[in-house]
Amino acid sequence: MRKIYIAIVSILSINVYSQFIHVNPNKEVPGSALLVMNDGSTRNGFVKNNKADYMFLRILSQDTKAFSHANVEVDEILFKSEDEENYQSIPATSIKHIIITNDDEVSRYDRLHVYRLNSFATKVIDKKPSIMFQTPNLEDYFVAYSNIYINTGRGGGAYDVINYFVRLKDSEITYHFRFSPPGIGTEKYNIGRFKIFAPNNKNYQDYIALLGKKSSEERKEFTKLLNEKIEEAEGYYKQNKDNFKGTDKRVFAYRVKFDFMFDYIGKKLKEFSN
Repeated sequence: MRKIYIAIVSILSINVYSQFIHVNPNKEVPGSALLVMNDGSTRNGFVKNNKADYMFLRILSQDTKAFSHANVEVDEILFKSEDEENYQSIPATSIKHIIITNDDEVSRYDRLHVYRLNSFATKVIDKKPSIMFQTPNLEDYFVAYSNIYINTGRGGGAYDVINYFVRLKDSEITYHFRFSPPGIGTEKYNIGRFKIFAPNNKNYQDYIALLGKKSSEERKEFTKLLNEKIEEAEGYYKQNKDNFKGTDKRVFAYRVKFDFMFDYIGKKLKEFSN
């Protein structure tokens, strides 16, 4: 239940931390910020948007095509220390992560070097990565960051967009996965995309191939454990449904499924790597 609890707390608090990406240009982000630099040093102070088209952490916005736009990339952060009056520009590449504290809530935003993949997730498209900042929702052998857009118009969940930004724990290379809502025929495709993490690990590649087959023992084990996690999550929802607002339940369901997928396959990759 602990992982499920952490997931829902993260979901319910995301509105708190997404508010500052919708503020006007040159307006301070609510709360204090701690910059952790690449060399391990820290700087206390405040951050704010630098301009309308380059909003800090805009990747959390509700633009369904956000990652397709150059504007989501963060080249620099505007920062001032607690004893200064003026902001200064700090290159995003010099910041390891940003910790924001607001009303006793704490959130960490990691710097990501994100590469797009081709439609089969076997090759990297970008020559240079996009730099952005995101809050992790899974930290294990894989570190995963999710960015889910909910369609509230016609078509409902069929047009939801599920973005995951995932890296190996000790790597700075983050891959962007765009998933379709779970449905018939999508599972094999989704699983096959995990090949990108270890293209030269034959045992892992063979395992992913078997996991993609619906009738395999590997797939049956995966499905059994996934269903148990979903059942556990549904129990949590029933007990806490008053805390869910609007489309929170759909976001929660996606997070449970895809967080489990990355957690499960990450452990398998660790096993085969050892």
